[in-house]
Amino acid sequence: MSGLEVAAAVIGITDVAIKSIKGLYDKAQEYRDAPESVQCFRDEITGLQTNLSGLEFLNNANNNTKEQVRKIGLDQYVNSCGGACTQFEAKLAKWTKHDQGKSFRDRMNILRNKTAVQKFTSQVRNTSRLVSLAVGILTLEKVTDTEDLIKKVAQFKIATQYEIDANVAELKKIKEEEDDDDAELDLEEEGTNLQAFMKKLDTVAERLGSIKVDQTIGNVKTAKGAQAQVGMSETVADKVRKQKIGDVETQGKAQALALEEWGKIGLPNTGAYVTLALEERRLWG
Repeated sequence: MSGLEVAAAVIGITDVAIKSIKGLYDKAQEYRDAPESVQCFRDEITGLQTNLSGLEFLNNANNNTKEQVRKIGLDQYVNSCGGACTQFEAKLAKWTKHDQGKSFRDRMNILRNKTAVQKFTSQVRNTSRLVSLAVGILTLEKVTDTEDLIKKVAQFKIATQYEIDANVAELKKIKEEEDDDDAELDLEEEGTNLQAFMKKLDTVAERLGSIKVDQTIGNVKTAKGAQAQVGMSETVADKVRKQKIGDVETQGKAQALALEEWGKIGLPNTGAYVTLALEERRLWG
């Protein structure tokens, strides 16, 4: 298995799903002159493949971070998307068997199946969004990064709501103006998936708000007579699970104040702790 497949398996993503997505991504690159709906799908599958490569960070992530990624349910989305990729690749080959979407006949086949392409593209897009949030969790190094991810979730929610509204409008139009049961079914399934994804984003936002990160502070050097304050302030203490401080070097009459000094001004009773050199101290404020 590739490095990505090994890493993804840690959180329950199958190598079959990874290979299926990669296979469709490779195939999609051949459809450069296809109709707009296929071009849109090609862009989304390319984005998903790019985001999936970030999961290789799982190989170096600690157990706490891996557990956070598991809890957002990424495996279900990626595995489901992998299965959908296999089915869609077969359909796409059937619709474009004459000239990969370039001929008039192929274009008409794609047009007749526009809602099926649209439904699949929506699934790929949502999976890609969730993967990008998972990669963000895996690469957390600073407390402020959590806030950036929460903002990203909010942006995804705005975009998803827009897609839900567009789906409702298109479904209404199909029902009023056309007699196409297959198109109605595609749009209804897409709408259901979009609503479920909106709930998933709410879950992820809640999960991000509860994440506590590990911090390491080191290689701090002061000039003569300077003062170095290393540790955390009261405002972020509830977001840090563990903090390690080491390699703080002062010169002359310089001073280095560690977290314990900061704790005296009101560190909450959170159970946060700091490792000073080889001595562990638990701080209760």
